[in-house]
Amino acid sequence: MKKIIPIPRRNSFLIAAIVSALGALFTFGVNAQILVTPSSLQSEPSSTYLSNSTFKDNALGNDGQQARRTHSGDVRGVYQAFTWSTDELLTAVGFMVSPSFTTSVDSNFLYTADQIWQLDIIEVKSSTSGSIKSDGQKISLSFTLPASAVIAGQYLDLSFSEPLSLINGSTYVVNLYPTEDKNQRILFASATGKEILGGGQSLGDGATSFNFPAASTDQTFYAAVIPEPASLILMGSAGILVFLLRRRRNGGPFLASHG
Repeated sequence: MKKIIPIPRRNSFLIAAIVSALGALFTFGVNAQILVTPSSLQSEPSSTYLSNSTFKDNALGNDGQQARRTHSGDVRGVYQAFTWSTDELLTAVGFMVSPSFTTSVDSNFLYTADQIWQLDIIEVKSSTSGSIKSDGQKISLSFTLPASAVIAGQYLDLSFSEPLSLINGSTYVVNLYPTEDKNQRILFASATGKEILGGGQSLGDGATSFNFPAASTDQTFYAAVIPEPASLILMGSAGILVFLLRRRRNGGPFLASHG
């Protein structure tokens, strides 16, 4: 007769924690608080789903598009439109800071202090000049953008604490703009052509009109998704192995069992 070895309580907690973490990774909770983590990247992440890989502003002299909020109430943002043609989940977006940023913007307005910004991801009608669907999906995320993440010639990466579920086949605009008045600005790189759906400068808080069908260029932009399943399984397995090795090194067995 086979002896049934019960799973100890502490290992049950570990397994439950792993299952819970995987569930959070693949499920976008409607009421979950999604956090945005800004950072600077020299190139697109390997999990990029769409970008304007052919046309990029990679040289000085391109004026790009300014996102700013001045003491006089002048609010401008930067946006990019695209069609979402996948069931994969969105994990990050990125806009390139223009290589011309530190030379094209008045030194009195350079981005030197942390500031609160907002990222709107808006479903729009592709048949018009970006008018918002009355019943369309809209995700609005507020976050603090540190000055250390804004580097000329590098991407401003905005990663989400929970993956976002967009509607396959719908057109979206990603709109990024400052909501806190610190009288400073960022110059974002315009691409040298139009490979996605077009981008440019938005006007005012929570802009509702985007002229992307008529835009002749994109912003230098990317949208990233969850890595393909094999990579996730590999990363998860590696994490569990590291945990077990550390447990063994500390004098404990890989998995405790009852005799």
